[in-house]
Amino acid sequence: MDLERIVKQANIEIFTSLEAAERQIDRAISLFLEEHDYLCAITLACAADGILGEALIAQEKEPMINLMKTELQDIHFFSDLSAKELSDQHLNRIRNLLKHYSGDLHATIEHATDFEAISAIIRAVGNLGFVTENVSQKTIEFFAWLKQNYPEIFVEVAKYEQQRQDHP
Repeated sequence: MDLERIVKQANIEIFTSLEAAERQIDRAISLFLEEHDYLCAITLACAADGILGEALIAQEKEPMINLMKTELQDIHFFSDLSAKELSDQHLNRIRNLLKHYSGDLHATIEHATDFEAISAIIRAVGNLGFVTENVSQKTIEFFAWLKQNYPEIFVEVAKYEQQRQDHP
């Protein structure tokens, strides 16, 4: 093998972490909407979520995962869980299953991957919104799809926002 030739012909890209996260989010949305490859959409959205979440923490801002934990702990079903348990057992469970060896390569996993992909993309897009005000065409397409297929999410968000305004 001529490793030197391979290296010389390699495609070199120059990008920032922010550009990588934006690209990961757009590709996750494409995989979700166009190919219905929810598993890979989760992986890419979670990678972007991780980059952007760490950037927010470095800026002493709250990432989406922290906001979600706070909101979910107000729900009776989750109220007995610590923030770490909530993350490990619910919010990051599929993310961790896709990133780490579980001890058995042949153990089956049953998960609502479409729902998890929606959640992962929303987390990543939310963090991107906290970092920058850029909105891609793919993000607009995703939220249009979400509004058409799950309008109740937007009704609940509007109710929540109204409650926050009424009781700061």
